[in-house]
Amino acid sequence: MDKKTPPAPFGAFELYGQGEPEIIKAYNTSHGETDLRYVYLLRYPGGAKIALKATRNLFTTPERIEGWAALAGHYNNIGIYAPRFIKTAKNRYSTEIDGFLIYAEEFIDGVMAEDHDAEDEETSDFRESDAGAAMLESLGLVAANPAPLVPWHTAWCLYERFDEDEETDENFDCAKKFTGYISSNFPKYATRAKAVIDKYTKLRAEFEPIYRSLPKAVFQGDLGAYNVILTEDGKFKGVCDFNLSGTDTILNILYSECRSCLHGDAEEKIALLPAPGTGWEHDNLTARLLKHTAKHYTFTDAEKRAFPIYYNLTYAFKWQNFGFFKHHLSKYGDRYLPDILEWTERQMSRNDIGQILP
Repeated sequence: MDKKTPPAPFGAFELYGQGEPEIIKAYNTSHGETDLRYVYLLRYPGGAKIALKATRNLFTTPERIEGWAALAGHYNNIGIYAPRFIKTAKNRYSTEIDGFLIYAEEFIDGVMAEDHDAEDEETSDFRESDAGAAMLESLGLVAANPAPLVPWHTAWCLYERFDEDEETDENFDCAKKFTGYISSNFPKYATRAKAVIDKYTKLRAEFEPIYRSLPKAVFQGDLGAYNVILTEDGKFKGVCDFNLSGTDTILNILYSECRSCLHGDAEEKIALLPAPGTGWEHDNLTARLLKHTAKHYTFTDAEKRAFPIYYNLTYAFKWQNFGFFKHHLSKYGDRYLPDILEWTERQMSRNDIGQILP
């Protein structure tokens, strides 16, 4: 067992099988003291294997676990494998013990993508592998065959909070922190930073009624090699971990899972920022990845009309771009700050990105 993973709440293991199970493996996937998450892979004397989860946070509730169970069933029904949730002997999907919410899922039938050696060796981006392409196709399949909407949201959400203790959505949070960081640390650029956040706030308010009218669906919400299941020969099979699942705008979730952002810490990367072609490779990669989702889902005319404004509002403040800029500002001071601000302003006014959507 992971030394940082405490014992499961007393009596939790007995909810799902007879006898004392063998703990095959245990994980601590917590995110601080207010978001505790423990996973126990168990094998019972009769041979049955399950993944038991013990959580203590604001977003894991009995209602959500019921919804995750239904969504996992929906994924299976449309041909995307997902470990099914297991009810206790009392016919419930969750039980509270010692302040932890306990639930369980089937043992994963397959190989996790991040552990598989069949990933495309020519790219470090799993989404560009054959299995990654099939994963994105499945995303389009979910969009084209939506499950009943639920009253909570994915972590990608706009105009909504994912967690009750959050003040706003992640994109708005990044925009405020980015401009606030500049104003606090580089006062001579404070006026320009204020103009950026003022424009963001105005555009956000104007776009809200358009955004809220766009098609929605319920998604697993956290695609990546760490949550993707492959067959033994490396083909895409399905997904696991529905903790971040919820209702989302289809345009937002498909773009967010396919978009390419700035990354890396080498000075030459930040030095290229002013070049006219900077960003084209990111646009082109995003467009290639989105084509996979188009095998099953076709963007509506309303989504295509909304996309340029959606891009202007969100792209510059995706958390990866925010992290990229903050790293270089902390390392080089304001050496590249004029270029960073110019790039940001350019993304907020671009009208040449319609070709990104398939």
